[in-house]
Amino acid sequence: MAKSFIQSLEGTGFWEKTAAAIELLIRKRTKAGKDVNGVDFKPYSKGYKRVREKKGRPIDPVDLVIDRQAGMIAQITDTVFDGYKGVEVYINSDAKEQLAIYHNIMGAGKGKVIREFWGLNDEEITKIIGVGSDLIYDAVDETIADNIVERLKKLTFDKNKN
Repeated sequence: MAKSFIQSLEGTGFWEKTAAAIELLIRKRTKAGKDVNGVDFKPYSKGYKRVREKKGRPIDPVDLVIDRQAGMIAQITDTVFDGYKGVEVYINSDAKEQLAIYHNIMGAGKGKVIREFWGLNDEEITKIIGVGSDLIYDAVDETIADNIVERLKKLTFDKNKN
């Protein structure tokens, strides 16, 4: 049953669309200056505000973006696993991933400020399940889809997994 379900998703874009939705949610929220819980990021320090202003970058809202093409947020990407068994969303640069760890876990700058942007909150998880549910209903029989969607709704996600 599971194997036939996974095979039925092949060619539907299920994993690709789900990954794209996760990327979009993280980028959009971060660009708006909100952390994973929807709270405004703590302001930049006075010294770092001056650095950003000299580079012509905005200081409010705090959006963790220093370079739109090569910065940390620009490096978010995904991989669909062989056999369509899942997807991983990650930062595609070792240096930018380390920067993300500073912001998200260890604390950035002299003040060790944590701006937790990496992950999904409950509302975002519900949106992702909605995206996935629509794709599942398009791919398989409605009765099977109902069963799968109910199971998805009961899942818990490790929001702190790196």
